[in-house]
Amino acid sequence: MNKQPLSLEQKRQKQELQKQRLTFFLFNGILLLLVMAFSLWWQNQYDLKAFADGIWLVFAVQLTMTWGFFVYNRNIFTPLLHGGKTFLLLFVGKKPKDDYYTAYTKVQENQVPNYVIWISFLFTILVIVAGVILTLEAYQGIL
Repeated sequence: MNKQPLSLEQKRQKQELQKQRLTFFLFNGILLLLVMAFSLWWQNQYDLKAFADGIWLVFAVQLTMTWGFFVYNRNIFTPLLHGGKTFLLLFVGKKPKDDYYTAYTKVQENQVPNYVIWISFLFTILVIVAGVILTLEAYQGIL
């Protein structure tokens, strides 16, 4: 296999993509740490049970975010959202700006990058594993 060297533009695009991946990875990690800190502050406890419960809150947020990205890319809720908007605009006596096909193609043209979904999915897996381990350890006497 003969690999051709990357052009200057291709190298720049590759570096930009790596920068975007790293930025999303860091953003996701910081968001989860903030949710965990909020959970501990809300509970006003800092024992192992509080950490286990906080991890489950982090898991819920992470799973919702990952699921939302996936569902958006698959255009699953576009019919429901467009239909609901059209129905509610009937009460005001207006038409929606876009028809269903336009709304559908807008989503198809503005997809969330796949690396966002995969990074979110990996964080979700890590958080659920940590949640199970911490919960089993924290509630060992009860279980």
